[in-house]
Amino acid sequence: ARQQLRVAVARAFFGLGTGRTGVALTKKSLETARDGLALAERRDAAGMADRRALLQATLRLSEAEREVAAAQERLLQAEQVWQRTTGLSPDEPLGAPGLAPPPDSLEEALTSVRSRRPDLMAMEQRTIVAKKETLAENLGWAPRVVAQGTYLWTENPGFGDQSAFWTAAIEATWTLWDGGARIASSRAAHSRERTAQYAWERAAQIAEEDVRLTWRRMERAELGMAAVGYEVELAEESLVLARRAYEAGTATWLEVKEAELALEISELNALGERKDFDLATVDLWAAMGQL
Repeated sequence: ARQQLRVAVARAFFGLGTGRTGVALTKKSLETARDGLALAERRDAAGMADRRALLQATLRLSEAEREVAAAQERLLQAEQVWQRTTGLSPDEPLGAPGLAPPPDSLEEALTSVRSRRPDLMAMEQRTIVAKKETLAENLGWAPRVVAQGTYLWTENPGFGDQSAFWTAAIEATWTLWDGGARIASSRAAHSRERTAQYAWERAAQIAEEDVRLTWRRMERAELGMAAVGYEVELAEESLVLARRAYEAGTATWLEVKEAELALEISELNALGERKDFDLATVDLWAAMGQL
């Protein structure tokens, strides 16, 4: 239950942080689209651009407005989830996530699943208990032996001239036939043991599959971060070149705005890939039972 609660809090945390950044980036993209449309209108009025450029700028502004509305809706949902999950105000600033780095290899992650995951450890203990119950039922076939001893002492030795007396007795009983009750009880115990063993092995198999799938998802997100990071670098370089070309008079202000828009889109994609990687890391630690 603690693992599930921590996963829910982590998802709410990253959802709120991503929602806030997404709104800021989409608003920035909206301002860029407005500037682009204003420039396109002036160029169209001066006869310096075709109708197609104006239509594209108008379309981009409409898309930017829809993106802002969608981002605000996602942020509102993230704020509600955050408040419902943690009881904290969604208006407070968020600190750094401080996630522990993932294991170095998949084999290391799989090794700790059976020994560190609480639900598997509990199921293993239930399997041990079931085995002991089976042993107890099987010992019911053995004879029952009762030993009893008595020691007496008196101040009056009597005619025997002895003050202490003792007796010892051993009694053994063995039920040879009970109508099949012991057989039925033993079979039921064996069935419970096999059920517990199967449930444990099946749960361990599912847990290991969860670790493998989460590890692959984390690797994909890591590759996505690297690819998007390279795209952000290219977009930044393209923006620098566009500004230099504009200063030299070989590029228009619209081209500069388009380069800025491309950079903002790349930054938004990088934000999504980073969120996917962080959530995959959280899910991996949870699958390992160490969150």
